[in-house]
Amino acid sequence: LVIIDGVPGNMSDVNPNDISTVSVLKDAASASIYGNRAANGVILITTNKGSAGKMKISYNGYWGVQEATRLPSVLNSVDYATLYNEAAINSGRVARFTAADIQKYAAHNDPMYPDIDYFKVYYGTAKTQNHRLSVTGGNENVQYAFMLGQLDQDGILVATNYKKTDFRSNIDAFFLKDKKLRFSAKLAGNLGVKGEPTSVWNATWYSTLGPTYPLQNADGKYMSVNGELNPYAEIMAGSTTKTKRYNFNGQTEIEYKIFKDLSAQVTYGYNVVSSNKNSFNANVVLQNKDGSTKVEPSSLDVSNGTDVQTLLTSLLKYNKVIGKHDFNLLAGYSEEEFTYDWQSGYRKNFVNNTQRVLSLGDAATQKNDAGSYDLGLRSYFGRINYVFDGKYLFEANIRRDASSRFAKGHQWGTFPSFSAGWIVSNE
Repeated sequence: LVIIDGVPGNMSDVNPNDISTVSVLKDAASASIYGNRAANGVILITTNKGSAGKMKISYNGYWGVQEATRLPSVLNSVDYATLYNEAAINSGRVARFTAADIQKYAAHNDPMYPDIDYFKVYYGTAKTQNHRLSVTGGNENVQYAFMLGQLDQDGILVATNYKKTDFRSNIDAFFLKDKKLRFSAKLAGNLGVKGEPTSVWNATWYSTLGPTYPLQNADGKYMSVNGELNPYAEIMAGSTTKTKRYNFNGQTEIEYKIFKDLSAQVTYGYNVVSSNKNSFNANVVLQNKDGSTKVEPSSLDVSNGTDVQTLLTSLLKYNKVIGKHDFNLLAGYSEEEFTYDWQSGYRKNFVNNTQRVLSLGDAATQKNDAGSYDLGLRSYFGRINYVFDGKYLFEANIRRDASSRFAKGHQWGTFPSFSAGWIVSNE
């Protein structure tokens, strides 16, 4: 479970430069307050806030080139053919390459007898750049922090890339005498666009081809591999997948100090993730060694999904120090709602390889599907934390969760925990 500024979220939606603190709760006693979703631990993330003082503007950016740390070294075609024949004969099979074939590989003047390192065909160097701008400041009553970032990264595998633009704003405002009333607003969002081959598996697998397989013939036309595929040709023709993911998160929080040691807090959070995936297989004509051709028809698979989560949390907090006794009490209520909708469509035989629009495919080949679900969680929880003389610690937690996933009569579960500690170094 990942909690970002008090609201469940996705760690990939937080820019590392925006993080103020990270806490990891691994033991059952500390994590039980978060219920059954904390079974694998809890990661608490708080993002940067503004502070009273002059406006501060900071920029952080880099530009670089990346490449594979190491790719396997491969044999040239002559050595590959010679050793392949030797292995075949030793295992009782017929040699695959004739002496004339090996001479043609050595001549390096016939594209049908190539010497290709396919790792270099599918992998290469890639540029990457990242830019981050932040503005913070405020006064005693209002503090603000605004962050804006841009990432542009090409991948080392052919046709892979990722671009992301994100923003975040945190505003805290204090009202009434002694700042009894605090209002906080947090807005964040990002748009990520990922490009990759439609079949990443084929691209990575065919990058391990031996150096004797021709990529193109003398006319520059792409060859099939053993009468089958040529992922590189397909990628060059437009067989790629583009995935767009948009995330928006809005959160408001109000805290009122009822008395010096007692305060009430209400938090409302709204999070939406919208995604669109466009996977296209281009129409490709491949040449076979025997002079025939292999035609791969075009097809398009499109899917859209919207995931919405809302959260309402109410807390009552009491903190009191009496002599050597330090009390921290917490009682709360929360409810969450999740809704998810998705649709998908498929067609074949498109008019060209550039217009990846579902309606331009053959209607006779169309398929479609859709789905939706709603979930809800409701929780009551409390915590007692007691410290005596800064040395002896005791904490008790309890949380009662209800989930709409279960049938009536089986929706509620209770998660208690107790812990005690002794700070020996303070004796």
